[in-house]
Amino acid sequence: MTDNPSESDVPRPNVHIAHGPDAYANTLAALAPFDLSVVKNKRVLLKPNIGRMAAFGTGVNTNPQVVAAAIDAFRNAGAEVAIGESPITGVKTMEAFALSGITAMANERNCPLIDLDARPPVITPVPDGKVIDS
Repeated sequence: MTDNPSESDVPRPNVHIAHGPDAYANTLAALAPFDLSVVKNKRVLLKPNIGRMAAFGTGVNTNPQVVAAAIDAFRNAGAEVAIGESPITGVKTMEAFALSGITAMANERNCPLIDLDARPPVITPVPDGKVIDS
């Protein structure tokens, strides 16, 4: 055995795919096989990849209905949920949230939005961390 995490002894991630015209229903179907009970009484941060100034429907950013389904699924499992983002340089987070449709959807669900660029990063040492070559 080596220290390479790509070796066969490393558990493979679970991936579930759903197809259909309804992004909300597809997301719930994709999440259904997972045991979300582990998030009960915990905080969940959704980072939906709203990295560019692009309107809903362009396919550039995550569909707000995907995020809505994730919020509902995690809340139904007992989690406190927030949405956070740090887009590419030059993009203002809250403006990108609004243009993408995330702000309106989050407001409907009373879900907080967090601008991850509003505060300096927190440097956290990782003792015995490993560097992985891809």
